[in-house]
Amino acid sequence: MGPEDRAGSGVGFAIFGYGKLGGIELGDVLDLTQFRCVSWTTADNDSIAGLAREMDLARRQMPDALFRRNYLADFDAFEGQCFDLSARAATKWPEGRRFKRIYAGFDSGNVGQTSHRSSFSVVVQDAETSQFYEAVTQSGNDVLPYSDDAWARRDRGDTSTWENRLYHALRGLAKDMWRTVPVFVPADRADIKLVWESRGFKVEEAHQAPGAGEAAVTWIQVALYNDKLKIGSEVLWTCMTGIHYPGPGEHSRKLWMDANDDEFDGFRYALSAVLRDGIAPTFAPQAAMRWKTI
Repeated sequence: MGPEDRAGSGVGFAIFGYGKLGGIELGDVLDLTQFRCVSWTTADNDSIAGLAREMDLARRQMPDALFRRNYLADFDAFEGQCFDLSARAATKWPEGRRFKRIYAGFDSGNVGQTSHRSSFSVVVQDAETSQFYEAVTQSGNDVLPYSDDAWARRDRGDTSTWENRLYHALRGLAKDMWRTVPVFVPADRADIKLVWESRGFKVEEAHQAPGAGEAAVTWIQVALYNDKLKIGSEVLWTCMTGIHYPGPGEHSRKLWMDANDDEFDGFRYALSAVLRDGIAPTFAPQAAMRWKTI
């Protein structure tokens, strides 16, 4: 439909973008005062039930740049690829804030292989609200789990191994009580358990019972919905967008490929004690799962 047809059409027309064509600007041939700029975002969509609540939760819990990119179509907040291979740190726990418990989890990857990265997360439970916070998440594919030489340099700022990075993360949160923080590691990495225990870490076996992955996804989903969990890193929010939301009586399921779940595994391993002991992220409606309230 050309401009000359617009007045009699009754429906008008839209141009979603333009540039020079043969050296001619659009303003040279059209009266641009007859055009209007219209924009809309997810927030303007009132036809999807529950969308307003979802956005409210996301606004409070997601990193600002990620929220603006995902919900407000903000290109200024675009941060590139979903799975960055560099180490990352999430929301820091405020200095002096009281905590009830601290948990850590580590998923060991294949050094040098981009398909399976190593990752650890530290989760803090607030003493007053009982909310769980993702305090630190780091991941990478070029870091060794341990090294005697690197460990000897840990107090001089060395972060070349996962044990040193975990040491600094736990010292930053628990101070001199870092040795009391349970660090959950998969059962098939007995070498890591042996070495890390010799360093002073309190290493425990990660919760890997059949169905533990689906149960973790459900727990995280329910905790987020009920404002009992706050996630600060983009990579975990990327995983959260790949969740199958269940119907009544169903479990949640993750929809992303196992090759991309390294950060999620490190995070759910940190929640091993919570999941294994059946501590619920809410008072209801999870009674049927025999979860305790927190």
